[in-house]
Amino acid sequence: LSCTMDPAADALAAKGVIDVSDASRLATSALGGRLGAKFTVAGPLSRPSLNADATARGFRAGPVHLADGDIKASAQVVAPIKGSFPGATLAAQGKLAGLAGPDGTTLAGQNLDFDAKGMLTSDWIVDVDQAALTGQGGTVTLGQVHIDGGNVRGRLAVSLADLAGAASLVGLRLTGGAAVAGDVTTAPDGHGTTSLAASFTKLAAPATASSLDASVAALLGPAPKLDLTAAFSAEGARLTELSLAGKGLTLAGTGGYTAASDSLDAKVSLDAPDLTLLTAALGQPCAGTGEAKLTISGPAVSPRLDVAAGAKRLRLGELALTEASLEASLIDSA
Repeated sequence: LSCTMDPAADALAAKGVIDVSDASRLATSALGGRLGAKFTVAGPLSRPSLNADATARGFRAGPVHLADGDIKASAQVVAPIKGSFPGATLAAQGKLAGLAGPDGTTLAGQNLDFDAKGMLTSDWIVDVDQAALTGQGGTVTLGQVHIDGGNVRGRLAVSLADLAGAASLVGLRLTGGAAVAGDVTTAPDGHGTTSLAASFTKLAAPATASSLDASVAALLGPAPKLDLTAAFSAEGARLTELSLAGKGLTLAGTGGYTAASDSLDAKVSLDAPDLTLLTAALGQPCAGTGEAKLTISGPAVSPRLDVAAGAKRLRLGELALTEASLEASLIDSA
């Protein structure tokens, strides 16, 4: 780190270098690889500019791996500083190569381009027009970001040409496209809201998929939709809506967490009105209807789970039942 300042000449020059040759020294074995950063501050004292360059080589954070990353950022004061800060423009660009999760999974592709533009106002408010990660498999965009002290709002948009990578993160093999839109708003008192809407196109299971993957694809159909809304505060969080609507499956749920009592309460219902959709997936005749309800209640460390499931006119291969029902409870006595 070095710095020179000449008030008489109205000049400033500073630079710094950070080099972490082994990231595992920063934490446990969850981290690995090499990290580096360089920054320079130069120009007139009344209107300096900041440039920074962050790099990663063979970086690992848990199951996420990054072969090579290079992000360059800059901040430029918009006018000479005379008594008060006039504001500054913000920008960042870079590339992420070989970015992958467990078993090589990706969201928008292993090689991504990053680009962001924003503004730091004279009132020290951060406004980001758009920050985007773009790859062969799609785009992840964060836009309309406004940070004013504890007031924060922003919008997330994800467009995936192939959701195979995203599906693999939850252990499924599915293909198709997906579009996700989300909003978040927070206030200085800790209260906030968030919403998310996802739609899918041409959802299917590949020919080599397991019967579970094929069953999920059959019940959801080619164009399911997912909606979620929630509110949170220092007192807890509340899921006000969770809904999944597919060709042969609907799911709905609500729930919450109360901080004062460290307790959970949630209800989820599932309805599958036409099980004939599973015939091709399971390779044998299927028919009937099915439904299930799950209730969670009690302390977060040891909640009670109550499950009720039922089926009518059920047929699975040679098995045929007019009606079947199951009720079960699980209580953790810890």
